[in-house]
Amino acid sequence: MPTYYSHKKLPGFTAFQLKIIAMVTMVIDHLAIVFIIPLMTSSPDLPFLHQVYFCFRFIGRLSFPLFAFLLAEGFIYTSSRRKYAVRLGVLAVISEIPFNMLISGRLWDIGFQNIFFTLLISLLTLIAMEKWKKHTIFQILAVAVGMVVSWGIKSDYCFWGVAFIAAMYQLRNKKEERLIIGSIILICMIQATFEVGYLLVFFLIGRYNGRQGMKTGYFPYIFYPLHMIVLTAVKMAINI
Repeated sequence: MPTYYSHKKLPGFTAFQLKIIAMVTMVIDHLAIVFIIPLMTSSPDLPFLHQVYFCFRFIGRLSFPLFAFLLAEGFIYTSSRRKYAVRLGVLAVISEIPFNMLISGRLWDIGFQNIFFTLLISLLTLIAMEKWKKHTIFQILAVAVGMVVSWGIKSDYCFWGVAFIAAMYQLRNKKEERLIIGSIILICMIQATFEVGYLLVFFLIGRYNGRQGMKTGYFPYIFYPLHMIVLTAVKMAINI
């Protein structure tokens, strides 16, 4: 039995703990989008809101790289990659309307797709990379196709998200190279000052102890669309 499933306590973070951090930071990020931005618009005379917005978005930058890293880990240890892909696909479809309502306030928005589409494309990319693990050219081609598809459907974090997940998987046993290549990809994703927060993820990943920790079942999958529904409902209720 792989040590990933061992219950022996070790220093550092388990996959469960990293998952909780990813979910909490995601909610913090979305709080800034849903509530702080409208308040900044309606109350421009409250400059502290800009600092709050920056802090929330800075912290929120941890979310995607953590989910990306955990996807690469989950790919290695999952008992069924096919079922894993089906779960991601179902969640991508279910989460699209809540995502659209949260981000744009519309039920249908083809201009921007939720993160589960990126995760699904990345998982399929990893499956292809594993299949062609002895053929580097084909692996590069698989990553390139995944990046193009993600860019084509405009999924969250776009092609850089696919590239980052592929790097986390391919360099899983080469920590220094993973840090360097991963950091370069995250730097390429930076478009605003608060997005420097992406780079803090390696502080957490570097302290990952390789253990699963507490099992979460389907909770993280349910949590994603559910928290967006709740935030959107609150926003509509208070009419921000």
